[in-house]
Amino acid sequence: MENLTYFANGAACMLFMLASLHFRRKPQNKTFNLVLYYVLLFWAILFWKDILLMLPAIRQSEYAETLLMSIDMWAVAACAFYLMALLRPLALTRKFVISNLLPYILFTVFYIITGNYRIFVANTVYAIMYGIVALFYFVREIKRYNRLLQNNYSNLDYINVRWLKQALGLLVCCLVVWIYNCFFPSPPVDFAYYTTSIVLWSVICYYSDRQEIVSELEEVNRPEETDNLKSNYVFVPLLQKLLTPEFLSDNPQLTVKELASLLGTNRTYLSEYLNNELNTNFFDFINSYRLQQAEVFLSDSNCRYTLEEIAEKTGFNSISTFRRAFYKKHNCTPSQFKKLQSKSFF
Repeated sequence: MENLTYFANGAACMLFMLASLHFRRKPQNKTFNLVLYYVLLFWAILFWKDILLMLPAIRQSEYAETLLMSIDMWAVAACAFYLMALLRPLALTRKFVISNLLPYILFTVFYIITGNYRIFVANTVYAIMYGIVALFYFVREIKRYNRLLQNNYSNLDYINVRWLKQALGLLVCCLVVWIYNCFFPSPPVDFAYYTTSIVLWSVICYYSDRQEIVSELEEVNRPEETDNLKSNYVFVPLLQKLLTPEFLSDNPQLTVKELASLLGTNRTYLSEYLNNELNTNFFDFINSYRLQQAEVFLSDSNCRYTLEEIAEKTGFNSISTFRRAFYKKHNCTPSQFKKLQSKSFF
């Protein structure tokens, strides 16, 4: 089992080193990729550090083994830095990094000086509490982030963070295995930790590589200045005239700011109208018009367009987004809808 554990450790070392270099060289999303580069590089160093545990002198020294596990605690803060870079990039300041990392560094320094095992236990308890608080905070932030996206963008491909909930679940599993390994170390548990870490960060790297960072999202959350007088929504007639199939097809990346500009109003008034008067968000509102046109195509027995062509002509940026939106409205796929329409026609 030890040989298998050593193999998993080596695989983790190489994965994190190669992944960190990949994100370091990516030209897009420079700030986000730079943060991810440092986080992955740090995790790679942690795994390289574990090679020291193969040395008999280190393995037989409780002080040395505990010191290495104390350094592992820093990874909890590193994960938080990655999530902040994705969800709250403007909040990831030098002050934030120092204030979140400093307690872990101090715990490690105090243990180096005193060798008191209780400091390591206190460090572990702090890491657990930090992780729990961070988990609830980032779950809330994911909901906030997705809500802002839906209120401001008609196409969410590669900018939504729905996948992050599954990644957080894997992160919790990884941390549980790691905490267990801190107090009950063994080759099988080490292997489980390396394996869960590889799976977790493979998922994160896969989606992060495709992720487009919306740098202005936090600015979007700030309402624009409006007149003191209540809006009469004078732009509504123009809005209904503007949203033609041709307009939607030509503007697959339409945003609420762009539409408000075309209507001669501002983003706050338009969002207020959609949210309060129509009880919807910008994403669902625009896609409802796109779906109406898609229904016309699917109901026409003479229409020879493929689903990909229908998605493109109605303004959907991808077939997957089209299918997901269509299923949400009709509780069936576009293909099933077309078959039902064909049967009713005959």
